[in-house]
Amino acid sequence: MKKFFLLAFAICLSITGINAQVFLGNSDEKVSTSGLVKKSAAEATVTTEQKPATTDSKYKSLTDYSVDLNFDSNIYGFSIGGANSHFGIALGEDISSVMFGYGFGGASVSDSFILKGKLYPYVGLSSYDSETEFLWGAAANISIGVKVHTTKKGNSVFLTFGYGVSAPELETTDMFDNGSWGVGITVVCW
Repeated sequence: MKKFFLLAFAICLSITGINAQVFLGNSDEKVSTSGLVKKSAAEATVTTEQKPATTDSKYKSLTDYSVDLNFDSNIYGFSIGGANSHFGIALGEDISSVMFGYGFGGASVSDSFILKGKLYPYVGLSSYDSETEFLWGAAANISIGVKVHTTKKGNSVFLTFGYGVSAPELETTDMFDNGSWGVGITVVCW
């Protein structure tokens, strides 16, 4: 079972590295001396200034990277997802789980802030005291963030804080008592 979780964690880290290269502007572009022509200040401002759209209807995609913390049960995890998708790994003292969800979601993005939420069904695997079981249910989360960076490509990076709940097997009793706090970054592509 540990090999399964290590493989899932390695896949998650690989996806994170690929997304970071795409969103943060790392590429294999060739630089030539023909591009190093001196320009006037006015030309440089016009050609290099990249301003993201100011309304949420203009963004192409967003990707979340989050650390999830459940202080009551001492379960900690890492998740990655988009506007509608979620992939998470959680680890505790005697428990570990991997889950994937896909559902409804969206975000309201301005020049300085983001507000986003997701509601999705999920499936996964859990290991508790050396017993593995299939997980399913519904989950929801909401988060708010503040812009901390604009990439070379004009994408926006937000520092986000949020709260997520889940209803295993659609059981909603004590759903909010077992929620988890999340802190992370959201990259919005324009």
